[in-house]
Amino acid sequence: MPNALNLTELAELVKGTIVKPAEVLIRGIDEPETGSREDCAFLLTPRPLAELEVGVLITGPKVTLDFPQTAHITVANPRLAFAQALGYFHPQPVLPPASGVHPQAFVDPTATVHPTARIGWGTYVGPRVVVGAGTILFPGVYIGAEVTLGAGCMVYPNAVILDRSVLGDRVMVFAGVVIGSDGFGYVSTAAGHFKVPQTGRVVLEDDVEVGANSTIDRATLKETRIGRGSKIDNLVMVAHNCQIGEHCMIISQVGIAGSVKIGDRTIIAAQAGLAGRHSHLEVGSDSVIFARSGVTRSLPKGAQVSGFPAQDHRTELKEKAALTRLPALLQQVRKLQQRVQDLERDRDQPQTGS
Repeated sequence: MPNALNLTELAELVKGTIVKPAEVLIRGIDEPETGSREDCAFLLTPRPLAELEVGVLITGPKVTLDFPQTAHITVANPRLAFAQALGYFHPQPVLPPASGVHPQAFVDPTATVHPTARIGWGTYVGPRVVVGAGTILFPGVYIGAEVTLGAGCMVYPNAVILDRSVLGDRVMVFAGVVIGSDGFGYVSTAAGHFKVPQTGRVVLEDDVEVGANSTIDRATLKETRIGRGSKIDNLVMVAHNCQIGEHCMIISQVGIAGSVKIGDRTIIAAQAGLAGRHSHLEVGSDSVIFARSGVTRSLPKGAQVSGFPAQDHRTELKEKAALTRLPALLQQVRKLQQRVQDLERDRDQPQTGS
């Protein structure tokens, strides 16, 4: 249980300014209307409050309060402050494995495990593995031969990290992830599909997170690399030889074909797919690929695309808006066709004179 914080300590934690002081001791976080005097709350977006029960309200810089008993702290970024406070009052994981190596874990005699690492029940650590300081391996984790895990990593139950994979510091790998499985490489012949050996590795740089049940394939020759600070959601597929830049966000059910290169700070929304001719396409830095997009060609820096095949997002929106008017336009066309037919019939009828 983390220590309670007074108002000054709380302001320091969230890097905020005390606007209205009060004598409080904060032990947790709750909603503004339902918390107790020992809770702080966050107003992430301005809205009216009929009542306020918490001891401290933390808001953006332009919010004023009319609750005499409630302390008030302002911050530049309420969402960031919320994340910082949440991490303090609710540290994760709730109950990590005990310090050291569980007696029912297997650690190969040639592995190097830092004394401060924690290895849970039923975990397998293979030959010549290196496990860094403070790294936690939950029960049921499999670590293959010659894997390197940096300091402060966290690998959740039933994750699999296969041979020669490299994880930097503070990497988080959630349950069911497979890192370093074979890339999907075959030569098709009349006799069947001949497997291309996948001899490379996977590298996850510092502060990468990989969500539950995602997979990252090893390279054919060199390495599949995920850049520093990038975050990968659940159920994402990253194929062999991909190069993903720093601080990217890849949302659930994205599929990235082999040898795709993605620039820094790119966002790929849910269920998007990337695959070009022979899969060798590049996405420039700071791009946004909207949900369910199908990217089939390379994109320049700062691109924003949607649809299938993916095109400029604004153009896609205009086309979608035009499609909603299509039924009315078809009716107008039918009326015009009928009008033309009527005019042609009148023209072709013989004229009668007096």
